[in-house]
Amino acid sequence: MTSETAEASAARTTTVTSETGEEMQVLHLPYFDTNPYQANLAAALERNGVSVTLTTGYPAEAVRTLFSEGVPDVLHLHWISPYLVGDSRVTSVLKAAVFCTGLLVARLLGVRIVWTAHNLVEHERRYPSFERFCKGLLVEHLFDRVFVHWQEARSELREEFGLAEDGEPFVTVTHGHYIHNYENEVDEETARSRFGIPPDAFVLLFFGGIRSYKGVPELIDAFEALDRDDVHLLIAGNTFETDLHEQIEDMASANPRIHCTLEFVPDENVQWYMNAADAVVFPFEDIFTSGSVILAMSFGKAVVAPRSEYLDESVGNHGGILYDGDDPDGLDAALKEIVDREVDSMGRRNYELVSRHEWETVAAETVAAYREVL
Repeated sequence: MTSETAEASAARTTTVTSETGEEMQVLHLPYFDTNPYQANLAAALERNGVSVTLTTGYPAEAVRTLFSEGVPDVLHLHWISPYLVGDSRVTSVLKAAVFCTGLLVARLLGVRIVWTAHNLVEHERRYPSFERFCKGLLVEHLFDRVFVHWQEARSELREEFGLAEDGEPFVTVTHGHYIHNYENEVDEETARSRFGIPPDAFVLLFFGGIRSYKGVPELIDAFEALDRDDVHLLIAGNTFETDLHEQIEDMASANPRIHCTLEFVPDENVQWYMNAADAVVFPFEDIFTSGSVILAMSFGKAVVAPRSEYLDESVGNHGGILYDGDDPDGLDAALKEIVDREVDSMGRRNYELVSRHEWETVAAETVAAYREVL
């Protein structure tokens, strides 16, 4: 499944059983193989005696899985925005109705339902009010537990969905690291030579899928405002919008210190970008929970991002520069500050912190919640 699957593969603990006394069956939906989060969690759960099935978000595939694997004890949902939001209001209502009906049927069959809240609403925010309304109903009436990755997320979700503190379904579950998911053998100088970057430069990196809300054009503007010949900007990730792709290409072509790879980066190449960087920049509109930040920390990199309670808790003042996302000059000031800071010590701190977040811990916390709802 991942490189972690082989580790301690023989070290399965006592099988976790459902209320019928049989091995607990858990279905994770939807599954995205481009994100190691679910594969890592599933592998750790399997090592802890839980039978896990991963399936995509397509309804036909989910139905096929139910016929082949049987009705699970627990349905573990992850990114559910695609089930609730479509290209129009009518499509969104229809999608949400089908999804909620499916969950009602699952409950009638005795399935327990948990949801990991990776974000509040979809990043594109096409119909955020409708999505909040749907999620609020689901949290209040259908979800047995809601997993969050940081303590204060409970308060944010309560406020977002208008929930009372009594009887809240929230459980804080650690977000595991990605240290073992990617090769990490190339040194900084070798990595930089691949992109034509001088070994003594200060390198800022943007890494990940590129969408409008992630603020890459704004990052290029802030980089240009630095006006420092010793600083380079490396941008890597697939663009999902043609206009945005062309805009970034045009902006980057005017500056030889901006290096772009506007395409999907295979797992084996991730280390080249991370190890070329001094700091990884996330100029997003907002961040609720971010696997990309965990990835940067897993490579021992300093972080630049808009301040949020999640990043205050995970990065803080010692792991990078957090700026006011509502301040139009916030990103500019953050870049000017990070290039003169001791980023190596920030990166070491981030690595030491995230390395404690083992997937075995995540699995143990998750299994405990499964047991409670069963």
